[in-house]
Amino acid sequence: MRNADEQRLMADARQMKQEQDSLNELDAAGAVWRGMQQGKRRKRLRTAGLQFGAVVVTAAIVFMVWVGVQHFNSSPSIQAAVQQADDWGQLAPFRQVMSRAVDQHTLESAIRHGYIQMVNQTVKEGAYQITLNAVTADENRLIILYTGETDTTQDIYDIPSVKVNQRQNSKTLGWLGGTQSVKSSLGESKKMYGITSIPLDRSQPFPEQLKAEFRVSSVDSGISTDPALWKNRKYQFSKSMIVNFDLSLKFTQYKTVILKPAQSFLLNGYPAKLAEVELSPLVMNVKFEFDARVNRDWKIKEDTISKLTPAKLVAKTQEHVTELSSVSGIDTEKGYSYQFGSNFLDSPDSLVLQLYPEVRKPGAADAGLKNLTIK
Repeated sequence: MRNADEQRLMADARQMKQEQDSLNELDAAGAVWRGMQQGKRRKRLRTAGLQFGAVVVTAAIVFMVWVGVQHFNSSPSIQAAVQQADDWGQLAPFRQVMSRAVDQHTLESAIRHGYIQMVNQTVKEGAYQITLNAVTADENRLIILYTGETDTTQDIYDIPSVKVNQRQNSKTLGWLGGTQSVKSSLGESKKMYGITSIPLDRSQPFPEQLKAEFRVSSVDSGISTDPALWKNRKYQFSKSMIVNFDLSLKFTQYKTVILKPAQSFLLNGYPAKLAEVELSPLVMNVKFEFDARVNRDWKIKEDTISKLTPAKLVAKTQEHVTELSSVSGIDTEKGYSYQFGSNFLDSPDSLVLQLYPEVRKPGAADAGLKNLTIK
């Protein structure tokens, strides 16, 4: 470690891990497995020309969401707050940041429907300041938008520590491997924009009174823009900057809609099924169940999960088609679960889950996917 500040950052990370008292052994195993699996998939993509064989099977699971659509259509505050799709107002910089994220359509849909809470609270500490610009939430996820800045003596390097605690008990929200962030300076040397997505446990009371804690890192002014000086740059870190805020009660109105399509198909030579789909404004969660023989043998399950690769979740309305990407996945006792971004506030008429073939040829078109329809 270079200095005491970096040691404090490591201490923060250890403390966050200790505070995850809701994380059980299954969650931890799933998080570790997900990281291993993503690494393996990246490797397969890099060596696709050598490893892909013939296409053996494709599956696309189509399910109608009339129940969920009617549930959200009955919410007058959503109907009354629709904005223009390109009107992000003072949050415009975050649209550029979000374009780099796999679940960009989630925030676009939330802002399009006014499902956002402006905060605009700023805290300063020495050469640094942080602004919590806005938040949005549902039962399953909290998304915060924030801006870090430095004074004229420093160039911003990163916002390496972002966490949200409940004020009444200091419990950190989220769990190991679940929190995701995307950040960008958008070409500026003194300012950085960030968006952090934090999973919530809807079995617990909705967290209304919160505090967001940030730390900003920097280098001396001018170094970040001069590659010749990068080798000798020294990092500096702010002290923790805390912003207190209360979540709007409007985020408690929308309960998760649960569908049970029970659509069966073959995967890795064993029966599998799409057992449950959870729909909410910020998350679409797709749960698969495997055959008991697969769940009993980790090697077989590992191989089966490696062949269960969603291509996209296609949400269709009368006006447009939105392709939602998978943002995370986790091993479960009965199978595997994938989380996608959500545009459910757009009231999609249908959702189409498209799975890649178990074995693909390089450049294989998605047009060959097979559709299985459920009402």
